[in-house]
Amino acid sequence: MLSLLATTILLSMPAALPTDEIILTNGKVLEVDKIKTETYAEVTYKKNGREGSKASDEIAELIHDLSASVLDDYASALETMELGEFSAAARRLTGVLEDKRVVDSSRYAWVKQHAMFKKAQCISALADYKGTVSAIDELLLAVPGSYYYAPALMLKAESLKASGDNSGAEKIFKQLGDGVESKGLPARWGRESELGLLILDRALSGDAKQRALTGLAEKNAREYPTVAARARVEVGNAMIAAKNY
Repeated sequence: MLSLLATTILLSMPAALPTDEIILTNGKVLEVDKIKTETYAEVTYKKNGREGSKASDEIAELIHDLSASVLDDYASALETMELGEFSAAARRLTGVLEDKRVVDSSRYAWVKQHAMFKKAQCISALADYKGTVSAIDELLLAVPGSYYYAPALMLKAESLKASGDNSGAEKIFKQLGDGVESKGLPARWGRESELGLLILDRALSGDAKQRALTGLAEKNAREYPTVAARARVEVGNAMIAAKNY
């Protein structure tokens, strides 16, 4: 049994404060007191009274503390999304975006762009490509410097491609690639743009397309393995299309 002194010490210790988490691409988890700002260039935070920042291309995921009761609906929407109930999740996220206690609060300013992007993902999962494009346009209009700027453009381009609008998809892939220079987006997005445009290139087919995709996979294997992996998948798709198997 605990002694009276030990019990007194335990009871007098302050409860652990809620924390936000920054999941880095190298697998490390950075626990911080608060994530302060999120843009396509960087994420700033406060930890132990000091401020710090991480370049957005070093970050795999941002996890905010959801213990405040005002965020219950948002937390519920995320749980619904994880269950694969995308239609219900999209409706709940719409409700969150209409909740002025949240979206008009500087404390929860981050919720707006997170909810809008996740809503677009839900709509995409329902194969409503027109709705996805509309949701992304709303996000980028409302939060032009969004942390999700590049992923949102990728989702928009893929949605346009899935709907058969290849010329529209090419335009968005080019916008994404141009953003590396004009907006300082991480170089990875230039490689994603290059891959997207290559897949859509109607001037290449058969062995020529397979060689180009293989070259792109090799080019990205070390620095951008996720891009390389997608390129390898497309090599297989090109082989099937050419009946080269």
